Amino acid sequence: MYQRAEASLPVRVAVVNDFELVVAGVAGILAAHPDRVSVVQCGGLPVEEVDVVLFDAYAQRGDAWTRLADVVDTLSYDVVVYSFSDSGMDAAAALAAGASGWVAKQATGDRLADAILRVAAGETVVLRAWDDDARVGEPFPGAAAGLTARESEVLALTVRGLRNQEVADAAFISLYTVKSHLRNVYSKVGARNRGEAILWALRHGFGPTGSEGADARATIEHGLPMDDPA
Repeated sequence: MYQRAEASLPVRVAVVNDFELVVAGVAGILAAHPDRVSVVQCGGLPVEEVDVVLFDAYAQRGDAWTRLADVVDTLSYDVVVYSFSDSGMDAAAALAAGASGWVAKQATGDRLADAILRVAAGETVVLRAWDDDARVGEPFPGAAAGLTARESEVLALTVRGLRNQEVADAAFISLYTVKSHLRNVYSKVGARNRGEAILWALRHGFGPTGSEGADARATIEHGLPMDDPA
């Protein structure tokens, strides 16, 4: 794995996630610390030289740690996972997949920037929720409608075409919890069924970037199963 001979400031960071609102929110958080970090790319894998890749785990489709391992194997940079999860098991799985750091999204922007600097200098960093009392307040799709971070992620995975069990597997939660989150989402956004919830989501910042977002919209236009009983 890539190791810096000497950490120079600001550390160059690429934020990796498929959702434009998510990466814009993370970039905004880091923009408050220009003396320490500089976001040089948002969205896909970096195409220019960076020091650290910040892998946002929000709504990663399928096995997030398999994708993380692919990112680590593909790139020569240290990777920090940024996640709403505060599970020690998830943090351990991320490190086992090759990440150099794990930061829970409850951490402040200052602590996030500090963790990135430490990883750039060659440390392995795990920053759990109880390590920090203040929340970053990172914007995520649906927050303005009252969705919780987990409800937002479940809806985002649904928009990506995953069925309920697949959402459960991707988010590391039970099938019952997925159904409970979706019921809450329907109530908060005024949707009667899955199709209406997805349509609402696509109109409110949940659409992935690129061809996947276009495919989701095409699915809506040509008819979509109203609910997933599985």
